[in-house]
Amino acid sequence: MVVMKNKSHFSLLNVLMLALNIPIALLLVASYLADVVSPAKMVCFAFAGLVYPWLLMLNLLFVVYWLVQRHRFFMLSLVTILAGFSSLMRYYQYGGSLEEVPADGSALKLMSYNVQLFGRYHLDSAGDKSLHTEYRDTMFQLMSDLHPDLLCMQEFSHQAKSFPTIPMMREKLPWMRYCYPVWRTRNPDHYNGNAIYSRYPIVNGGAVGFSTMLDNRSAMFVDIRVGNDTFRLYNIHLQSVQFQKEDYDFAQQVTTAGGAEQGEGFSTGSRRLFGKLRAAYQIRCQQVDSIVRHIDSSPYPVVVCGDFNDTPWSYTYHQFRKRLKDAQVHSGSGRGNTFVLNRVLRFRIDYVFYSPSMDNYGHSVVRECASDHYPIFSYLVVTR
Repeated sequence: MVVMKNKSHFSLLNVLMLALNIPIALLLVASYLADVVSPAKMVCFAFAGLVYPWLLMLNLLFVVYWLVQRHRFFMLSLVTILAGFSSLMRYYQYGGSLEEVPADGSALKLMSYNVQLFGRYHLDSAGDKSLHTEYRDTMFQLMSDLHPDLLCMQEFSHQAKSFPTIPMMREKLPWMRYCYPVWRTRNPDHYNGNAIYSRYPIVNGGAVGFSTMLDNRSAMFVDIRVGNDTFRLYNIHLQSVQFQKEDYDFAQQVTTAGGAEQGEGFSTGSRRLFGKLRAAYQIRCQQVDSIVRHIDSSPYPVVVCGDFNDTPWSYTYHQFRKRLKDAQVHSGSGRGNTFVLNRVLRFRIDYVFYSPSMDNYGHSVVRECASDHYPIFSYLVVTR
């Protein structure tokens, strides 16, 4: 039996460790509040939620440190971690549901993919546009190999003359007989937006409107009939942080070089990033409020998928999770990261949510780097 010490005095090192432990534990508590406090009212909790995985790891290290010291202060971080057990369960899944995908063909294979305009802006160092078609062809091959019954794409792009995506989709995925796009930009020869392709009949559809004050992200829905059942499928793309190359370069520098860049450059870069994050959080919470009102009025079971641009420790995630089930949590494995900037910055921001009346099997992330997002797919069974 290990006896815990409760000394009346600390070494200087322990005093410093406790001075660090207390605010780190409080920040972890703040990350739990990111679920319920709207960023429109107070954005600081959203920032704490963004760094939840790192706060969790730091608190685990404090638990280990105090156990090695044989001091009861290990309870400070341990109790804080256990108080957020629901948050912990979103972080890592150990194999998900053990149920096999039904062999009778009743499970629908849903794929969601931010295709990043099919690589339309990818150029090599010499400005060679041939990379456009290489990225696009890689994505088409992946879709063909996975052979989904339902395909939801964000940042879908079509140019009738120079980049004819729609006829190529018909050629590469001939079993997808039904298509419903919603364009957010529509020029004479240039269409961008969201699109849903389906093996099954689409009997209704439309856009979920956002306020004109918001950015040009979009949400759409279709009603799909499968046999005698109908369900509503949402394909959404919420407000991004709008990072530019200088922002990604700054984030890369700080996370891989340990923040070696100091002074005015670090301060300027930090303020720019936090300003963009703050604006995106506040816009997303308005977008989410519009979408969940639409979901609440649905006459059918619903599936919601797409690029949410937010982590599982956020107001955005909580608004969907309190109504629906998260396929990654139910039947996924590992952390399920879908957006990877570098070895440190890895996030799960693409999701499949579904009504509790439906069944879900085998949620997966496909490690394919043709886009800046990994595609995800999940098996769903429509039940009443």
